[in-house]
Amino acid sequence: MSRWAKPCRPRSPRAWRSGWASRSCWAARSMWSPAASRISLSPRRDGRAEALLRHADIAMYRAKESGRDSFQFFTQEMQNLLDARVALEQGLHRALQRNEFVLHFQPQVNLRSGRIVGMEALLRWQSPELGLVPPLQFIPVAEESNLINAIGMWVLDKACATLRAWLDAGLPVVPIAVNVAASQFSDQGMDQLVRATLERHGVEPRLLELELTESLSMENPEASIELMRRLNATGIGMSIDDFGTGYSNLSYLKRFPVHKLKIDQSFTRGLTSDPEDRSIVTAVIRMAHSLGLCAIAEGVETEGQLRVLAAEGCDEIQGYYFSRPLPEQAMVAMLERGLRMDLAPLAPSVRRRTVLLVDDEPQVLSTFRKVLDGRGYDVMTAHGVAEAYELLAGHEVGVVISDQELLGHTGIDFFQRIKRMYPRTVRVLMTADISPANLADAINKGAIYKFVAKPWQDEAMVALLASAFAHYERL
Repeated sequence: MSRWAKPCRPRSPRAWRSGWASRSCWAARSMWSPAASRISLSPRRDGRAEALLRHADIAMYRAKESGRDSFQFFTQEMQNLLDARVALEQGLHRALQRNEFVLHFQPQVNLRSGRIVGMEALLRWQSPELGLVPPLQFIPVAEESNLINAIGMWVLDKACATLRAWLDAGLPVVPIAVNVAASQFSDQGMDQLVRATLERHGVEPRLLELELTESLSMENPEASIELMRRLNATGIGMSIDDFGTGYSNLSYLKRFPVHKLKIDQSFTRGLTSDPEDRSIVTAVIRMAHSLGLCAIAEGVETEGQLRVLAAEGCDEIQGYYFSRPLPEQAMVAMLERGLRMDLAPLAPSVRRRTVLLVDDEPQVLSTFRKVLDGRGYDVMTAHGVAEAYELLAGHEVGVVISDQELLGHTGIDFFQRIKRMYPRTVRVLMTADISPANLADAINKGAIYKFVAKPWQDEAMVALLASAFAHYERL
């Protein structure tokens, strides 16, 4: 972009853009101005040209971030954000020099044994000036400032040094997984770096795993395959991280010499409540197994998610349900104790007549329990759909009764989802509106088995449940 500038009268943004969208004539010179435009206005007539141009550059970069055919006026907030970014970048340089980075470790657990079978090394920055800086705040800056390679080398070296120290201490060591940045992976000499680092610390290759993102490995697939084959020849493990979030080509995936597919936490998060997420997770697990790979789910936080993953045949999990990322000493203590995950929630349950009532009124839930007390039903209640999804994921529920009006949801919408996830479950809608229009809408959208009026008659509710379970047991 040209740096020619001259004083001018303020114009509307549309006029600026239309005037700059093609060739412009300033100071008797013809020039082409890009679609992303910068605008810097001086609040005083004596504004310095140097400051105006500097501010215009800041606005230009913000305009480029917004896409083509856009403009941005310079604001003080832009300057503040730039100053903060520069301070962060300078801090990262100092962090490497002062050894301010630390690794935390999040264990990975086998769903058959409950044992810790691996862990992921997660980078943390303990800055004396800024405190504990979240990775999401400093990793993008490191990538933009080309510091990510140096940081990545530090992580690799630190992980191997940690393994050596644990081995010397006689700990029951498991493999450590290290994330690889795109710029690191583009270096075709990475296999030599990995081999040299392992040899320097005297660590067996089987104790190191590299996590490669799906999009990273697809930037230059043929070169990626060749590098991955050389890395595989060293004896280390490799996994595709955040699988399903990039633009993978399955014809290449089958050629990647990896050992694991990691299901992204965005899919795990919706596992118990979103039919699409559940279908994706199931498909990834089956595809991994068909390719002879291990399937591991990230971001597992609830018992319901754990139960669904186990039922679908997932091999390993990682997430807050078992453990948050831990500082080194806490991870050492966990390894020394031989801590395992309790697998009791995954044990097969005795088949019972389980009914679930979903209603946001505590009095209704209490009355329902009293009505069914002593009648041979396993009664569960939920105050809302979020709690209901977790209960459905963790138990074999035969009949679900839901109020039509729930906080932030409707019973019909709730039934639409669970119809796809638990098609055998019999659904009963409880509603005060028994008009033909409302009932027809419910039948068309939610595949309702029957209706029950609210408030209900006790004997009518008992008779309805008997009928619903008879229908469920015939399916």
